[in-house]
Amino acid sequence: MEFQGGCHCGNIRLTFETEIPPSEMVLRACQCGFCRKHNTIAAADPDGRLSVTIRSETMVNKYRFGLDTAEYLIC
Repeated sequence: MEFQGGCHCGNIRLTFETEIPPSEMVLRACQCGFCRKHNTIAAADPDGRLSVTIRSETMVNKYRFGLDTAEYLIC
């Protein structure tokens, strides 16, 4: 299965490929201030594939929260 998404302006595009059916996908909501503010929900598949395409890198900022376990791309 393939799921597509991205940012509101279209500069960042994502493609998530997984063999896990949506009905079996475990969704998680982080409780940090950044994720709560942006209403993010995360899914993961160790055997899946995530592709990120950026149209203009000059419009992108990187954000890392305290634990340095993830890096977010923000327009």
